[in-house]
Amino acid sequence: MMTKTIKVEGPVHVVCHCDKCKAQPQRTWVGLTEEDLKLLSAEWRIVYGAWMDDFAKDIEHKLKQKNGYAEEKNT
Repeated sequence: MMTKTIKVEGPVHVVCHCDKCKAQPQRTWVGLTEEDLKLLSAEWRIVYGAWMDDFAKDIEHKLKQKNGYAEEKNT
């Protein structure tokens, strides 16, 4: 068997396809609670209201899309 050496510059992304790595369970999405939103509102001096819930849900939805969560998991 011949071994070939290559020079790589910059970051390298390696994906493992072994059975151990494939068997790792997917994390469960944990969203923000109403209490979390109220605390953040107070910290940022924002008046809490229904719009804050809608805004947070929209952000969570976009994060789920970017992180590959299927639509059926977006409940």
